Amino acid sequence: MSPELTMPHDDELERAVIGCAISRPDRFPDLSAILAPADFYRPAHATVWQTLADRIGRGEPVDPAALTAALASAGQLQTAGGGAYVSQLALCQVPDATWHAQEVKKTARLRAARTLALRLLQATDGPGTEPPQLAALVSEVLPTLEGSDDAGTANRQAAWTADALYRAEFPEARWAVPDLIPEGLTVLTGAPKVGKSWICLGLGLAVATGGKALDSIPVEQGEALYLALEDTPRRMQSRLHRMLGDGEPPPGLHIHVDLPAGLGGIRRWLDQHPGARLVMVDVLQKVRPESGRETSAYAADYAAITALKHLADAYQVAFVVVHHIRKAQSSDWMDATSGTNGINGAADATLFFSRARGEAEGLLNLTGRDVEENEYALRRNDGSMTWYLVDGPADIATATEPNAKILAHLHEQGPSTPKQVADATGQDPKTVRTLMGRLRDRGRLTQLGARGPYALPSQTAPTGNKATQATAHHHPEQTPKGVLPLLPRCPQDPDQREREATPPAPVVALLPSRPQSTRGEAS
Repeated sequence: MSPELTMPHDDELERAVIGCAISRPDRFPDLSAILAPADFYRPAHATVWQTLADRIGRGEPVDPAALTAALASAGQLQTAGGGAYVSQLALCQVPDATWHAQEVKKTARLRAARTLALRLLQATDGPGTEPPQLAALVSEVLPTLEGSDDAGTANRQAAWTADALYRAEFPEARWAVPDLIPEGLTVLTGAPKVGKSWICLGLGLAVATGGKALDSIPVEQGEALYLALEDTPRRMQSRLHRMLGDGEPPPGLHIHVDLPAGLGGIRRWLDQHPGARLVMVDVLQKVRPESGRETSAYAADYAAITALKHLADAYQVAFVVVHHIRKAQSSDWMDATSGTNGINGAADATLFFSRARGEAEGLLNLTGRDVEENEYALRRNDGSMTWYLVDGPADIATATEPNAKILAHLHEQGPSTPKQVADATGQDPKTVRTLMGRLRDRGRLTQLGARGPYALPSQTAPTGNKATQATAHHHPEQTPKGVLPLLPRCPQDPDQREREATPPAPVVALLPSRPQSTRGEAS
């Protein structure tokens, strides 16, 4: 039978912090950066603290009468101890309760430690408990024990009223690579041996030097950790020599080929390197715990990514986790990730890199919660093995010459028949018809009707019928029977016409392609 543990707490310290916030609302932002409602032992104190956060966030008064009325209106006055107790809290006036708040936080961590001990004892008090389940318990509580969850700020607050959230101020999102790799966790997937590890090493070098990622995107300098867990020191040395050439290796890039302490090792490295901006884990399988027999595959995948995401969020650092794709190909590249949807579902963003064997060009697809969905063409410098962004539409940049001519024509002229493309590009009509059919079957083109013209997916819009409407690029005389061209949207104000006439700026500024280096220079 598991023993009961006494939970440490200090009511006097908790009252002092709340009294300071009531009498000095200007001190609340600093105090709330230390304490979240869950850090208070007494439910009454947690309830009052949350009400203080809501009202101060809206600029409303927090005197005892106002607090009592707000708590009563929300049906929480009894939980808060009643109006008389709220008035007593206001009498505990401390000019600056920073020290008191820090002590309350320490006590909350001690309670978390005892809670963890109790849960571990309960989990092992009987058969059937698997080690991964115990590891999950430890991972859940560990951020609180180590102090990396100081969650009183807007970024970490978990419960909001709509009006308070609407008015809250959040810091600008940080990017390891602007518009490509945000703070949080990004999964980089692709087939084995397509170049994912080379891309990671290049990103690490760019961040550590404050240079340009993919030879095009300026990045802020910071320390980077590359966990090359499938490689050896000799191989990594060889790659550094090849990528840097005569250049000097940056001391801010840390390369580990083993991680004996698991996620705890990453946490310790982050504690020792507060200037870190990027952590790359290559590959996921090397750091994920074994799942129990009763754990579903989805739950195991989701838990593996979530454990890493907790670290990324706690330290506000970008994590890139490399993973492989399944052998069976899918029409949707998001479905190609090996394992279940739990991997992509738990990640903040997903990058998918594809390249045909023997080719030096590849496609990098991006989607996520806080990023623009996009597709980028990359080309490899065979001398230095660095990857860099290529100018122009990604589908053209990575296509064979005959296909590139077809795609370029559709980009410029809009939906066209194979004969129109053949006449414009000087290619054989039968060859063009075959190539366009193959591009359609691979999802690179859409055919408007059974015998209609072909279009790029971006030039079509789905309708309620089986037919697909052409966009304004399509000419009326080219419209097959039963398919109507879309009309331009009516501007709602005079300035909108000018805004719509100006093409939006690209998410990532792409530089023109360059010839292959002859001396193996790094990007």
